[in-house]
Amino acid sequence: MLVEVKDSAKVNKGFFWDLDEVELYLDMDNSKGTTGYDKKNDMQIRFLRDSVLMSSSPGGNNNEPGTFPWLNSLRLPGYKYVTKEVTGGWLVEVSMPLDSLQRKSDTKIDFSNGGTIGFNIDVVNKNVLDANGGKAWALYPAAASWDKPNTWGTLTMTGTPAVGEVMATAAQAPIIIDGNTADWTSITKVPMTITGGTNANFVPSYKTSWDKKNLYLLVEVQDSAKVNKGFFWDLDEVELYLDMDNSKGTEFDKKNDMQIRFLRDSVITSSCSTCNEGGSYPWTNSLLVPGMKYKSKEVTGGWLVEVAIPLDSLQRKSATKIDFSAGGTIGFNIDVVNKNVLDANGGKAWALYPAVGEWNKPNTWGNLVLTGMPAVGEVVAQAAQSPIIIDGNTADWTSITKVPMTITGGTNPDFVPSYKTSWDKKNLYLLVEVKDAEKVNKGFFWDLDEVELYLDMDNSKGTTGYDKKNDMQIRFVRDSVITSSCSTCNEGGSYPWTNSLLMPGMNYKTKEVAGGWLVEVALPLDSLQRKSTTKIDFSAGGTIGFNIDVVNRNVLDANGGKAGKSKHLGKFSYDWNSC
Repeated sequence: MLVEVKDSAKVNKGFFWDLDEVELYLDMDNSKGTTGYDKKNDMQIRFLRDSVLMSSSPGGNNNEPGTFPWLNSLRLPGYKYVTKEVTGGWLVEVSMPLDSLQRKSDTKIDFSNGGTIGFNIDVVNKNVLDANGGKAWALYPAAASWDKPNTWGTLTMTGTPAVGEVMATAAQAPIIIDGNTADWTSITKVPMTITGGTNANFVPSYKTSWDKKNLYLLVEVQDSAKVNKGFFWDLDEVELYLDMDNSKGTEFDKKNDMQIRFLRDSVITSSCSTCNEGGSYPWTNSLLVPGMKYKSKEVTGGWLVEVAIPLDSLQRKSATKIDFSAGGTIGFNIDVVNKNVLDANGGKAWALYPAVGEWNKPNTWGNLVLTGMPAVGEVVAQAAQSPIIIDGNTADWTSITKVPMTITGGTNPDFVPSYKTSWDKKNLYLLVEVKDAEKVNKGFFWDLDEVELYLDMDNSKGTTGYDKKNDMQIRFVRDSVITSSCSTCNEGGSYPWTNSLLMPGMNYKTKEVAGGWLVEVALPLDSLQRKSTTKIDFSAGGTIGFNIDVVNRNVLDANGGKAGKSKHLGKFSYDWNSC
């Protein structure tokens, strides 16, 4: 969006409603609600002249840059804007990621030609002493009420965006590299047009996504005649081009520009001893991209390839820090090739996207923009910089970032859990703090206020239940009262340790605090290692399957009935017995 305003006298101090400003109103599903904001995807976004933002409330509760549903501190994830003084007035220029606009909506927003969004814009001139008059404003396309979407106008998207930039949507569920496209349902498909050759039977498309670990790619190709033998340039294939620091050089920079080739049916036939079809410079063919996973698969009428490329492998050859976060931009191009020379529908054909670029000239490639925020699925345990004593005193945890948790089952406004994790060369540490005024600590363990910790030490992510090696559930009941429901139950620390042993060397402390309770835990690394047949990586970058479940069982709480459960998951969502 670009708004240009002729207004020679700047007013940029005072309450936000007394400033020169632009207010943008969006009703993403165009539902035109009559009773106010729907708390899903109706929003007001405010841009003040000269980027001066002043809150009208001492607590900072007003959200000038982006009103509900985003907090002021968050604004609209990934959005960018700049305001600028120009001759005789000012302007504001804005870009808003489509998946950030989508993420609060229960329904799929139509971001395509003909798609409509509830829309209104208010440009305000607060120049009381302006030679041209007093205060003035312009509401468009409708003379609307700021808080009534049914009074706003409509914005219709028309045409097709020019080739050059595509969006990688943050993953909201696990993407498994297995050739099954069910993981990709929520990711928008990018159609590709043939840019070279002719073949009516050739219809390629692709999807991109990302999370905190990987960059993902799915390419689907309608092409009924397989060509997978010969020199690699004479095969059906997908070529992926990445310029990780987006430096747009005129040739490969021998640092982080790369070409990665995926041949149909996973057949890779080298044309020379030094050629690297699997993953071009800077990695040798035998290494490909370290940790990269891919799967090509024949499907009805064609084929597909699914890829996960570790972000740290993409980073490791770069001297500069790559921005793997919302708004981060990577030089990107993709080439899908159909080599069906004798296909009844025609000869060779290919599709280059998002730019008709040259394979060895990054400055001719397009861009891939990371958008949105990956769903909760990975948390970071910060290394302890000073001793953590298990005594119920949280002073040791001051430098460790708190992770807030949302209620995922039941209802109780009095229930506010959060946690922190840390580690050193001896222990894995956990602190859980729970706002919950009414204690329930008698009865079967599943009817108590409690914390359940789930660990899959080798991160094997088994699908058939506990692996009887290093998957475990450890339960901490409020006020340290552990009531067993059976002679073999292990509430203190489930398999692989018996109740009498708990976890050898484990130290924990539960404590009642004002308005709730906490539990502090230290788990010895050697105890976590000892049941595993493989070496656990207890170093920076090491990864453990992890889940935490905080339960509030306040049946007679004044704030409601049985309370909720709040979970944070080591890898998106899993059942309690499927780590």
